[in-house]
Amino acid sequence: MADRVPDLAGWQDLAGREDRVGIHPGDPILLSPDYGIDEVLSRYLCRSSFARLAPETKRNYTDDYCLFFDFLWGRGKTWREATADDLWDFEDWRTRSLRNPRRVGGSRWNRGLAALARLYEWAVQREQFVHRRSAADGSASDAAGAGGDGQAVRLDTGA
Repeated sequence: MADRVPDLAGWQDLAGREDRVGIHPGDPILLSPDYGIDEVLSRYLCRSSFARLAPETKRNYTDDYCLFFDFLWGRGKTWREATADDLWDFEDWRTRSLRNPRRVGGSRWNRGLAALARLYEWAVQREQFVHRRSAADGSASDAAGAGGDGQAVRLDTGA
């Protein structure tokens, strides 16, 4: 039988690496369907006001992000490439489409929208977009916080 390489071979210093970049126990780390990690998104999850949210809020918001990011992935996009049309289509799918057997009501949709608004406002404030025309305006905003001509806009979450 061949010698087995320990699962964490070469990663013995993982706790130190995480500590140096500000990742703490319980912090979410999101992987794309191709197992990639978005550095900017990880910074948001571990090094922004998001990191100080109550654990249940962080869990709920992370679930909302995953749903939106998976929806975008199905369109060949990442969260940074989302447009207002993507957000409108996501809202339709999430709340009304018969193609979604797990539709949600208004309060659940609004929670997800608040999660997206928090992420995109953070990213716009820090100019973390490669694609400045993104998704969060109108009743759902222009999901990445940029208007139709690429300018930053304020998200209206109804709050």
